[in-house]
Amino acid sequence: CYLEAKDQINNNNNYPIDKLEDIIPFVTEYYKDAVNDILNDVIFLKEEKSQKEKFDY
Repeated sequence: CYLEAKDQINNNNNYPIDKLEDIIPFVTEYYKDAVNDILNDVIFLKEEKSQKEKFDY
């Protein structure tokens, strides 16, 4: 499941941002070392989405 999510994030750029944002509280409590990775993924996906929207016009 994690590898599929990373593939969607890194290769397809289509992982739902809201799903990542929804798990941040859980990860913050139980996997503190992974919080920055998830936040970086959110930023990356938002930037990719913004770039895609620029070129879709």
